[in-house]
Amino acid sequence: MFLRVSAAVTRCLEERSPVGNSILCHAVRNRVQITFNEILIIESLPRDEYPRTGTQLYNHLLAEGGMPVAVTLAEPQTAVELFSVLDQAALRAEAGGWVPLIHFEMHGTRDHDALVTASGERVAWNDVAEPLRHLNIAVRNALIVVLGVCSGAFIGTAAANSPLEPAPFSWLVGPDRPVLSFYLPVGFKAFYAELLTTGDFPQAVAELRRQALPEYGAYDTATLFRKAREVYLRTQAQRPVLNQRVKRIFRQRRHVLVAEYGGNNQARAAIARQIQDMSERWDEYYRHFIMADRFPENEGRFPPIGP
Repeated sequence: MFLRVSAAVTRCLEERSPVGNSILCHAVRNRVQITFNEILIIESLPRDEYPRTGTQLYNHLLAEGGMPVAVTLAEPQTAVELFSVLDQAALRAEAGGWVPLIHFEMHGTRDHDALVTASGERVAWNDVAEPLRHLNIAVRNALIVVLGVCSGAFIGTAAANSPLEPAPFSWLVGPDRPVLSFYLPVGFKAFYAELLTTGDFPQAVAELRRQALPEYGAYDTATLFRKAREVYLRTQAQRPVLNQRVKRIFRQRRHVLVAEYGGNNQARAAIARQIQDMSERWDEYYRHFIMADRFPENEGRFPPIGP
């Protein structure tokens, strides 16, 4: 059985966050329909740690009875085991008929740049995003990722750093700063009670925040891409990075470029202009990000990127 989630993406309250504005919507104009048929809880916490928030959540959801979707608990201890869980999820999704919601219960780093496994290994957000991207492609950009991880919303930077690749998730729920693990079981009980009963994604996030967890927000595909565009223009289209990119491209294609533009300086200037002026290509990149080029139905599932 699939649970259909309706998620509003307009008229939102602004919240401090690493990847843009939180999605806490008061009015509905555009709704993104997302379905899933299993909650996969991934817990990787030190063996002597209590509370074991992932196990508590798993037991609570099973105890509720009459669940509209399946619930599974995976307990990888090392980075290798974590990647194995995610890779197996992608393979299962590719076979069709299975769309999971991925829920992480792990620690984050003080620098907000990685997960930490039970074994103490640091796994950078970009490295986590790669198998999630494969999974998200398999489910046609319908992957919801929920993070019971301190500063977990910073995984959004992995999407923001890669605007020219398909999105690693469709929706992200996570905190933008450290949280007290004591409140997580109560907060996520409220979140999933609302989500599984009504299918109202923004309202479920609002319930989570009401349980002494105001650090949490939700981030949709369009928000992530807009932030990615900002990051790209700020970091890749400005000096000194711009100069380095121009030099690299010029070295690789010097003879062709000089012949086309009439000289070394003219060729370098043309390369710089092309890197900086991507306005005509952002719509194309957004279509690739939301996978509308792979799955035409996504054209109507997600809102336009806007200016």
